[in-house]
Amino acid sequence: MKTCKTIYLVIGLLLSTITLQAQSNQLTTEETKRAQLLYAFCKYVKQTPLQQITNQELQNYIQVPDSAWVPTTSKGRLLQATLEMFQKHLQHVNLEEFDVVPWPKFSNPDNLPKMVWESEPVQDVFGKPMKTVDRENELEAGRQQLQNTLIAFKKDQVYTPIQYFLFDEKTGKITSWILINQGDLHYFLRF
Repeated sequence: MKTCKTIYLVIGLLLSTITLQAQSNQLTTEETKRAQLLYAFCKYVKQTPLQQITNQELQNYIQVPDSAWVPTTSKGRLLQATLEMFQKHLQHVNLEEFDVVPWPKFSNPDNLPKMVWESEPVQDVFGKPMKTVDRENELEAGRQQLQNTLIAFKKDQVYTPIQYFLFDEKTGKITSWILINQGDLHYFLRF
């Protein structure tokens, strides 16, 4: 009888943990809009041949400077190259197997990368003093960036982030899907 009570207690604790996890991962209206936009963007890039992807259609999903739409500029070539790499990656995945969650709500924060702004600022480079920045503003901007980031993961591997998507706070469009690793620190590549 005592082991039966213990089993019920363990099952009850597990169910309450799962319920709390599900409640903490519920998306706000804005987060839901971003998730829907992201899904539509991935679906468009996956299903459309690269030569048929138009700037006009991409503008529905991503926010980049005007120079990135011109294929002969360095930003334009970078946009084309990243779209091509992203499309190749998407060809091998089933979008229905993935889910997204905002960075602050990710269930295993220890698996998230450390961002550049989280480290102590560099004081000098090769003996030359660096320009000082307002550390509080830098930290606040970094925290805001994380609020505007969705993390994609496989539904059966909820503790392993696969991809990061940064959104523009004003337009709600994607501004980056590339996270650069610089040693132990990371930052988003923006166009």
